[in-house]
Amino acid sequence: MRRSWRERLYLLGPSAVPPPVGVTTHHVESAAQLQWALGNAAKGADVIVMTAAVADYRPAREAKEKLKRGELGAKTSIELVANPDLLAELGKQRKGSTPLLVGFAAETEDVLENARAKLAAKRCDLIVANNVGEANAGFAVDTNHVQLVEAEEEVDVPAAPKSEVAHRILDKIVSMLGPEAGTDDAGGRVRELGGEAPAKTRAIAAKRAKAKPRRRN
Repeated sequence: MRRSWRERLYLLGPSAVPPPVGVTTHHVESAAQLQWALGNAAKGADVIVMTAAVADYRPAREAKEKLKRGELGAKTSIELVANPDLLAELGKQRKGSTPLLVGFAAETEDVLENARAKLAAKRCDLIVANNVGEANAGFAVDTNHVQLVEAEEEVDVPAAPKSEVAHRILDKIVSMLGPEAGTDDAGGRVRELGGEAPAKTRAIAAKRAKAKPRRRN
């Protein structure tokens, strides 16, 4: 199954990679700018996919000029303050099951355990998790191997080209929107959401995080 949305908004931080063709792109340079852009975008969104995260911390003071090694001496330190947890904020602020919230988890150990914990803590509907230390997966390669983690099940997506993995993720998202979710005559934006709400409550997610979910390929 292949579905696409006509109205797609892409929030892009500093990057050498050009944005995809056919989407509306808003450029941001800081966590504060992204927080503001997300707040506006979430109001009318059916689905929010958080494929990347800002740094957990930022310098407490922004230097106006280059910091010189000779002025700093042999040792120095930089005070850091926490950035807002944008994914958690979206989970807390949304009303009911809208928008469908998808997060990503790049892990180096205990991938499924950490993904289940993130699913509950961030109040997401789906976590796409992978082991970035695994061969042919993660960063700087053209393939990936991911786990699609919901409160009630986990789906293993075997290693494949990243474009194919992306299609598998989108297919999963469309299926979560419900059997009555459809596209317009041009094969564009999902126009109707029907059936049971896809979002799982925080209590269910927390319970499932402690249990051993069923798995399938």
